Amino acid sequence: TRHLYSGLHRMERWLDRVGVSAADELLTNSSFTARRIERAYGRTAEPIPLGVAELFREPAPEGPRTHLLSVGSLIPSKGHDLAIRAAALTARRWPLVVVSARSRPEEADRLEALARQSSVPMEIRVGVSDAELCELYRTAVATLYLAREEPLGLASLEAQACGSPVVVAD
Repeated sequence: TRHLYSGLHRMERWLDRVGVSAADELLTNSSFTARRIERAYGRTAEPIPLGVAELFREPAPEGPRTHLLSVGSLIPSKGHDLAIRAAALTARRWPLVVVSARSRPEEADRLEALARQSSVPMEIRVGVSDAELCELYRTAVATLYLAREEPLGLASLEAQACGSPVVVAD
């Protein structure tokens, strides 16, 4: 399909360059992305720290850690399948909780089948409140943020603010 869509891709790149060159200042969420912007567009972008809601910054009470956590949309690129595979490799066979804002039945079915094949206890929770998400972070053994081609996600920041160790993928 490369040949078929090459004109569209050229137009997208041109529009990106026009937009970036017209901007007075470029901001991004990480130095990784800033380097990518400079390499692609020859412009410097300033990394700025992302904040998290005050709720996530309250000290975590001491208590048991009961599960592994993976947070993100129910789409293949968010890496929930990698979280299942990682959970399967743990000696303690921690249950995995997957949290998503919206349901996607076909992806949920795929993940549930993989969890069964891998003998990983898994629960998918959809549309949780911020307070519930905060509690899930605070009681997680670790938050697994294994999104493909995404250097930093808000879930990583929220998890750390709640005192959950975070494992990320490059």
